[in-house]
Amino acid sequence: MNDTDPSPQDSATQNSLFTGKKVKVFLYNQQVTDAVTSRYLSLSHSNKIPVVGVYETMPTGYTYQKWMEAEMTALDQALTSGTSTEKL
Repeated sequence: MNDTDPSPQDSATQNSLFTGKKVKVFLYNQQVTDAVTSRYLSLSHSNKIPVVGVYETMPTGYTYQKWMEAEMTALDQALTSGTSTEKL
């Protein structure tokens, strides 16, 4: 993130989206996490919301095309079958 925590009001709104099951899948930057990310990951898990860890830079062992295919497959699996893919 940008070293700025969300306001209490924003946090409450975000939390209610998770607990109210209004979030279909939680995508997060797998390469940069902090306490806020960890809190939302925990909310996702406890509310049985699938999680997909995405990458901002290409992970080792992938071509660009294979990387994008893997990201899209992970998102598709999360949306269609509730499968989490936190790491490629």
